[in-house]
Amino acid sequence: MYTRSDNYLNNAEAKESRRLSKRDAREQALNAFIQEGKESILSTHEFAGLKFRDFATYFFADFHGGKSADRLVLVLCRLESNKGLDSIRNLLTYEEVMNEAMNAFIERNITIITSAFDAQQHQAA
Repeated sequence: MYTRSDNYLNNAEAKESRRLSKRDAREQALNAFIQEGKESILSTHEFAGLKFRDFATYFFADFHGGKSADRLVLVLCRLESNKGLDSIRNLLTYEEVMNEAMNAFIERNITIITSAFDAQQHQAA
């Protein structure tokens, strides 16, 4: 036998479930938006007002205190002298560093990105 309190509880649970579903859907959409943005930036296209130039400036000036630039030059210099597996290993390692830098750049600019995402969602509605 259902009572009013059971009905209220069921309604409250359903409402909370819908709220969580909306939040999860928004989070998934934002993550997809960010992933597209990373690709846009690396393709030298603008994303949420951010450009490749902004990422490059961040990478060389701020990421790891500017030491990433030193590592990049070192990897490039070793490419000519270290043919083969060592070169590939160095490039793959540096690719990880670039991904880490991009993630840090996105995190640093998350407010701008979220605002652009919300504006896009508002326009679509």
